[in-house]
Amino acid sequence: MKQILLILIAFLVFGTAFSQKRLQPPKKSTKVESVDNFVTSAFTIYNTTFDFHYGATQEAEDTETTAEKDQLEMLEEQINNMIDSVPDIVDEIEKQSVATKLRATLNLNKAVKALKQSGKFVKMELVGGMP
Repeated sequence: MKQILLILIAFLVFGTAFSQKRLQPPKKSTKVESVDNFVTSAFTIYNTTFDFHYGATQEAEDTETTAEKDQLEMLEEQINNMIDSVPDIVDEIEKQSVATKLRATLNLNKAVKALKQSGKFVKMELVGGMP
């Protein structure tokens, strides 16, 4: 009985520690339009890829339709284009006040992290890998 209880506790502790948590978008806007638009777009893509990746993983589907592959390739292109636009947004942030720079930088970093995670999800799905 003790062994079963220990196994159950270990499973709960390690299972929740390694489970993927969804990233949350920033709570406050920056009042820098390009940053706010970037963050909104990044988290829209992130939520789409997160749902697609974990939904496909949980369903354990082995078949990938052409439409799904096309959607994944489109998402990958959007992610790459957005990441390429970051230097322009950083230039715009540098023109702001110190407080606005701080918030904009934090929000931008969260969005870039979400995009990088989205890129990993998309690549895993395109090559058919599991997390």
